[in-house]
Amino acid sequence: MVKRKPYFVFLAPIILGLIGLVMVYSSLSPLYMGRTVLPPAFLKQFGVFVFSVLLYLLIIKIRPALWIKGAYVFLGLSIIALIFTVFRGAEINQAKRWINLGFITIQPSMFAQLSLIFYLAREKRFLQGLIGTIVVSLLILIQPDISGAFITLTLGLGILFIRGVQIKRLALVFLIAGIVIFASGKFHGKSKRRLEIFVESTKEVKSTVLTMVHGGITGVGVGEGLGKFSVVPLPYSDYIFVTIGEEMGFFGTTLVLLLFLFYFLRGTKIVEYADKPEYRILGTGILLLIGREALIHIRTCGGLFPDSGEPLPLMSQGGSALIAYFLGAGIVGSIINESIVNWWRHRGTHTARV
Repeated sequence: MVKRKPYFVFLAPIILGLIGLVMVYSSLSPLYMGRTVLPPAFLKQFGVFVFSVLLYLLIIKIRPALWIKGAYVFLGLSIIALIFTVFRGAEINQAKRWINLGFITIQPSMFAQLSLIFYLAREKRFLQGLIGTIVVSLLILIQPDISGAFITLTLGLGILFIRGVQIKRLALVFLIAGIVIFASGKFHGKSKRRLEIFVESTKEVKSTVLTMVHGGITGVGVGEGLGKFSVVPLPYSDYIFVTIGEEMGFFGTTLVLLLFLFYFLRGTKIVEYADKPEYRILGTGILLLIGREALIHIRTCGGLFPDSGEPLPLMSQGGSALIAYFLGAGIVGSIINESIVNWWRHRGTHTARV
């Protein structure tokens, strides 16, 4: 049983979110130069952030059994939403990944990945788990979202591996699915262009790396970066780590890296103490999702990976992604809560008595 109080594991998502919020504001500032009001896009992001943090604190207090018991329902709803997105979804940048509800736009694939983790944590049969993984991955693939499908597939296979499935069986599935995903990306114009840019190492790739180098050790200062004005595409979402590197420098990027690293390592360590194997798989799966997304985003910004369009978890601008990641972090927190004899609840009771 874990006896130390893991304050850091509970605070890390909020700290990352606050840093991300500051960087989003800085990245959006060129669009509203000379105006005295705050950018509407930032105000919207601020509202989403506040909602996400409140949701995070609420989810921590909910027992993780809820997500296991409702796994089939959550996955079914996610599959329905993904199918609806393919036929009636809002099209942005040649892809149908969103459902427009008027007051908010939802990206179902973000929540589908969480639902898949719930499902795999509950479903003990290999074939059923594999079918669920493939169905969700294919529905994301035909939106089209090549990188999202690849991440979902590897996430599902990774969880199956953790559950003890033979590596040979997973390798064969991964090989076949990888060929299908690669072929789909090859014939889709946007994905093909992203790969060509990476292979040719053109100006678009070099500019992001040079922008990070420009930040030096301590950065040029928050709000003082120049890359967001022209050379860095989407500095508030797809390339927010570049903005961090330029404005906060080596110290800033190292801080973010350490926050993600310690959150992942400490989180997985404590989750191992959960009483039920379903909780261990659930917590580890969510931490794998957050860790993989962060790694892909950072490698992309460093010019080591083709542009995938993936956000930096808990930090990039976006509604669905931010809510989904804080929801996932809250579930991890609730599992940790169970693992240390409901420490959060005991701490709250003790505080109230004082």
